Amino acid sequence: MAMRSIPAILRYCRLIEEHAAEDAILFNFTNPSGLVTEAIIKSGFKRRIYGICDAPSELIRELPAILGCEERDLSVECYGLNHFSWFTHFTVRGEEGDRTADRQPGTVPEDGDAVLLPGAGTALR
Repeated sequence: MAMRSIPAILRYCRLIEEHAAEDAILFNFTNPSGLVTEAIIKSGFKRRIYGICDAPSELIRELPAILGCEERDLSVECYGLNHFSWFTHFTVRGEEGDRTADRQPGTVPEDGDAVLLPGAGTALR
C-alpha cells in the first residue's frame, strides 16, 4: 500500500508547499501512516505533520457490535497513539467491560490474561 500511497501524497505535499500558508499543518491518515509520514518528512516537506492511524477509533466503533450493546451504552478510556494505543477501562451499561467480554462467545479469559474479542483481532486486558 505504501508503494501507491507515498508517490500520491508527495504530489499533494508539493501542492501544499506551493499554495498553503507557511504555518499550515498536515494531518496524515494515509496508511501505513508511519511509513507515509516518514517518507513525507524525508522528502524535505517544510510544514508540521502528524501521522495518525485510525486503528483505535475503528476498534471503538466496532466494540458495540462485538459486545452486543448500543454505542450510547459504551464508555471507554483509550490512551496512546496509532498502534501504540491501549484501553485502560471500558464499561457497558455501567458494568465493567472485562466482565461483559467474559460472557461473549469465543472468549475464555483467565485472571490477568488478555481478552480476545471475536471479530476485532484485538486483545484487551
